[in-house]
Amino acid sequence: TTLYLFPKKWKSLNVWWEKDLRLFSYGNLHGTTKSISRSNGQSAVASAAYRSGKRLEDKRYGKIQDYSSRAGILSADIILPNSIKNQSSVTTIDRQVLWNTAESAEKRKDSRVAREWIVNLPFELPEDERKLLAHEFSQSLCDKYGVIADCCLHRPSEKEVARGADPRNFHAHIMLTTRQASLDDAGTVSYTH
Repeated sequence: TTLYLFPKKWKSLNVWWEKDLRLFSYGNLHGTTKSISRSNGQSAVASAAYRSGKRLEDKRYGKIQDYSSRAGILSADIILPNSIKNQSSVTTIDRQVLWNTAESAEKRKDSRVAREWIVNLPFELPEDERKLLAHEFSQSLCDKYGVIADCCLHRPSEKEVARGADPRNFHAHIMLTTRQASLDDAGTVSYTH
């Protein structure tokens, strides 16, 4: 699915930054969504490790997914819905726990284990404003659907630019859990069925 994000579209998604209307003077923002599904041989843990540039243990498959040497990752943050933040003293969750729990909540061999948004970000903005824009969009998705997001900001690596990639291709990979999430005070995640 391809989505062209204009102010009216963003408003319909409950994402509307009146203070950031200047962003739209840079042109249209472009985003796509896709599913991360077992039927396609995908794992939420492996996908999260790749997008975040981290080393994660995939308990379902008994593998270590190590992308810690991956270049081009500007930030990787877990975004919780405000409903969880307001009800719990927990302000963050471990990425490995998050995605292994999401995998174990799905029982079918063809389950959709995550949903991903890929959003191009305006290269004209400074890095902190691109991060704020991606985090606000992620937060709005979390609050609307009650899910947890893993928001990773990327830029083309030097190798990719040398091979012809556009050095202005700043973008966010926003992975969402497919089920509504809740946390207890110890930080244990559970998902609704």
